[in-house]
Amino acid sequence: MNFLEKFLLFIHLIGMAYLVGGLLIQLKEKQKVINRGIRDGAYSQLVTGPVMLWIEATSESPEKFNDSVVGLKSLTLIVILIIVFRNIRKKKISNKQYYAILFSALFAVALAMFIH
Repeated sequence: MNFLEKFLLFIHLIGMAYLVGGLLIQLKEKQKVINRGIRDGAYSQLVTGPVMLWIEATSESPEKFNDSVVGLKSLTLIVILIIVFRNIRKKKISNKQYYAILFSALFAVALAMFIH
């Protein structure tokens, strides 16, 4: 793994931590919002994930990808981004939207750790 791959993985992990941290910090709050952590964490996932996938696919010895895992992680990111983009300027989001983002993010982490 070269420096660029390690750096992108580092940013990807920081972005996921920022996303999940932005969600968990308001777990006990009555009114939930799309905060900076959720927004910036989702954006970092959107940028770093596909770039890392592209770098690995074009490397001299590409690994065999589990297409279903890549598809599921992409789907969870799409769900997160749709909710974030639709509610970014609103003063609050519903609990259903909040938990949809939270469980999607945690599902993506579980996929990366246990099935990758």
